[in-house]
Amino acid sequence: MKFRTVVNGRFSENCYLLSTEDSAVIVDPGEFNAEIEKFCSDNQNKEKVILLTHCHFDHILGAKEIRDKFGYKVYISNHDNQGLTGDELSLCKRFRFNQEFFSADKLLSDGEKFSVGDLNFTVIATPGHTKGSLCYLLGNLLFSGDTLFYETFGRVDLPSGNKDELVESIDKLLLLHDDIKVFSGHGQMTTIAHEKEHNPYKRYF
Repeated sequence: MKFRTVVNGRFSENCYLLSTEDSAVIVDPGEFNAEIEKFCSDNQNKEKVILLTHCHFDHILGAKEIRDKFGYKVYISNHDNQGLTGDELSLCKRFRFNQEFFSADKLLSDGEKFSVGDLNFTVIATPGHTKGSLCYLLGNLLFSGDTLFYETFGRVDLPSGNKDELVESIDKLLLLHDDIKVFSGHGQMTTIAHEKEHNPYKRYF
């Protein structure tokens, strides 16, 4: 598998590009830039999916253009699909970003397993940052969105955020195997082992 990170936007959000001979996956395209466009062009004759961890604008605003131009299917949770069909949960209205509304092609739920070509994912529901936040587990890689970061955690003061749910979600993630590498929505990579020892989330709630 080929795997790389593209850092986008004024909030330095991470977008992840994954490809194999059979599949092309984009995680959280907050915008559609030249590097992502090249990735799409290079992987056209494959099964193609966009995975959205949650519905905030800095993770979704490239998704519709990629879908329209290159035929990617868009996956998100049922609740956070509301952030694709309207601009309240996406925060586009608050931050004055233009948003073209659409609905995802597939709505995911906790524990669901799905494949994109030869890549096999498991969905982990992690409400707290948003009600419908999801993490995606691929082998020993976890794409955690804005739930779990390197030595910190997602904010809970935005629409549909909830601190008690976030604590439960992080507790849930830290039950995963120590060797799992965590790729979050912003910042550097970490591991479950490192966060078990160093994440201060319980001190703040």
